[in-house]
Amino acid sequence: MSKELKIPLTCFSCGYSLRGLTIPDFCPECGTDPYTRRVRRPTWLRVIIGVLWVALWLMAIWILAGGFYALFEYLVHGRNLLANA
Repeated sequence: MSKELKIPLTCFSCGYSLRGLTIPDFCPECGTDPYTRRVRRPTWLRVIIGVLWVALWLMAIWILAGGFYALFEYLVHGRNLLANA
């Protein structure tokens, strides 16, 4: 359940009147959060950032998995996968 703002409030960024908005809302004109002064990113940008984070984590896991595999091969089978053949 959201509460309505009781005080007359204007957006610090663009000056738009925020009267009647519910508490979790952002400014409808510029997308700024009136409580933290954070600008809301567009949906397409949030999606791209999310995809890049997933790709970064997958690359980190891939690198770590390869390192653990090379260590396993060296310890168990005596093969040095990191040396030139």
